[in-house]
Amino acid sequence: MKTQLVFICFSISILFCQSANFRYNIYDDSEIYNSAVNISRISSLWISDQLSIDQNDSQRLIVKFGYSIYPKDINNMTWRLPDFLLGIRASNNLILSGRFYGFHLDKDAPQIIGSGLQYVFGQNDLWVVSFQKTAINGLNDFRLVSSTFNIERCFEKIN
Repeated sequence: MKTQLVFICFSISILFCQSANFRYNIYDDSEIYNSAVNISRISSLWISDQLSIDQNDSQRLIVKFGYSIYPKDINNMTWRLPDFLLGIRASNNLILSGRFYGFHLDKDAPQIIGSGLQYVFGQNDLWVVSFQKTAINGLNDFRLVSSTFNIERCFEKIN
């Protein structure tokens, strides 16, 4: 019941709480370069989020959802964009991740498609190497592909 309630609340929040405008056409020629750089930076930061999993966690299916919020206005809007990541633990030290979703804005319908893997290794499984490739499709003014490579070292808590 708790899982169903969380899923229903998240679905309702996705329907009513997303805002962004990926278009460049509202700018004149002198502003378009800086605006394009701003929009592409925020978009690439948004899709570069990776699935981070505790090594001691033994769950086979991992679902991470939420929002990315950028506090400054871009195109006269405070950007709120959904995040939805799935992970499947293929073995004790290999996790396959993906993000496959789309949503509708006023003028665009971006689709986010990506996949990655996370490998845990080392003595006591303290090192994590992950790679993810994600793309935003369905926008009028640009397409974006992000490749993210991450190396993490976990530290054990000493009592």
